[in-house]
Amino acid sequence: MTSPRNILITGASTGIGRAIALDLASRGDQVIGTVRKQEDADALLAATPTGALPIRSLLLDVTDGASVLRAAEELEEQLQGAGLHGLINNAGVAITAPLEYIPIEDFQLQMEINLIGLLRTTQAFLPMVKKARGRVINISSIAGRLAFPLAGPYHSSKHALEGLSDVMRLEFRRYGIEVVVIQPGAIRTPIWGTAAKKSAEIGKKLSRQALKDYGKLIQQVGKASAQAGENGEDPQLCADAVRTALDATRPRTRYIVGRNAKIGMFLRRILSDRRMDKIVGKGLDLKDRTL
Repeated sequence: MTSPRNILITGASTGIGRAIALDLASRGDQVIGTVRKQEDADALLAATPTGALPIRSLLLDVTDGASVLRAAEELEEQLQGAGLHGLINNAGVAITAPLEYIPIEDFQLQMEINLIGLLRTTQAFLPMVKKARGRVINISSIAGRLAFPLAGPYHSSKHALEGLSDVMRLEFRRYGIEVVVIQPGAIRTPIWGTAAKKSAEIGKKLSRQALKDYGKLIQQVGKASAQAGENGEDPQLCADAVRTALDATRPRTRYIVGRNAKIGMFLRRILSDRRMDKIVGKGLDLKDRTL
């Protein structure tokens, strides 16, 4: 019998990460999910599909270098010389605020989680990926190609992730490692609620002038985001794309996930920047002449 593949997924407690973990476990892989709390680890283990290998967990915070190194050492010991067939970098957060007024520490936090934390994790676990000539799969977003007002921190992190992934692909090919980017559109996950909560916290820090300048836009974007979250597509679509990327002999470098993502990316390819700006403004029902 063929030994199960060892697959590590960061941010596996909810949303896309959890969907990927359950999907791969149900298909016979040995899944290891990273979580930040023990109760999340317990919940992930309890959710293991019937007949599947128990889903393991590692306590890991991508913003904490010591935490990442401890988790890597722990996993290396558990694998007993075997490698990782897949490293799926999924952990992330979405922070929104006007770039003109966002506290720099909040912008830094966005980059620390979505970009620096991803690289930190990849560096720590790459030796194990090398052993199995495995694959690195980065969960990006169409936000890495498209842009919407107030989502500057998130867009910046995902635009940067697209470039980082391209360089990883070029550099890791010497080890026989494929690097794949998954680009979902609006997916129905808890990230929308988390983003709204974080944005509300930042909103309390904004000055009166900031609220005067951006108050209406904040309301409109908040409404649009809530609708996107409610009408988002099933995270299983992302799990399907990840499985395809792991199984393919020669995977694509990028997989666009979801109908809304495919439409958005098509428009991005054929329309000018200014035309896209107008479409975004119209979609948000903005009357501001600058849009």
